[in-house]
Amino acid sequence: MDTFLAENTPIYHRTITAAPETVVSNGQFNFGCYNTPFLQANLLQARRPYWLPLPRAVRNRRLREWQAFQILGSDYFVMVALYNAKLTALAQCIIYDIKDNFKLRYEAEASPRKIILPDTLFGGIGAYRSPKFNIETESDAATGKLLINITAKKFQKMPDLHATFVARHQWQQYEPMAVCMPFAPPKGNVCLQKPNARTRSSLFWKRDNLHEFEQQRTYH
Repeated sequence: MDTFLAENTPIYHRTITAAPETVVSNGQFNFGCYNTPFLQANLLQARRPYWLPLPRAVRNRRLREWQAFQILGSDYFVMVALYNAKLTALAQCIIYDIKDNFKLRYEAEASPRKIILPDTLFGGIGAYRSPKFNIETESDAATGKLLINITAKKFQKMPDLHATFVARHQWQQYEPMAVCMPFAPPKGNVCLQKPNARTRSSLFWKRDNLHEFEQQRTYH
């Protein structure tokens, strides 16, 4: 892809190819834009992410990790996320009622050890578990499986919630986006993976209020 100035001088070029198996190979980042997902986001195997030979424990403490899902139907927009910034962590589920224009926000600050985040879409499990609020995700891009479960009971005066989202990864049919790029020194690097999925889901947060997403009109 090329972008030109008025003088027809190329100022930008990006080649999009299939991703290598891992984000880091032989201690070096595989910078680039890709149209297939990485098998593993092995960022801690980078030898010098901050241009210094830092111990693995220090590199892990500097690593910021997150997993986020957005589900859009005709009536609701749902965002589910797990964040681990090492100094603090967050589990979050936001449900927005499009027609009635109101939002439910389930959010728990947690110890970083309470947040489980996978480094792969191929058999990865993510989770936050507590007595009153739970988020669990399971993903296997090889088989297309994507499962998200959220429960909340007597949590922060919010309505009780039970939500299940069952989807299929469709990265072979619809082109995904995977990016590994550097920031300006000494800020490190970022790796993003954005697969495509089609969702069939059930959502309810009151005993008398059950909503089922329409399969053909719901996207992740």
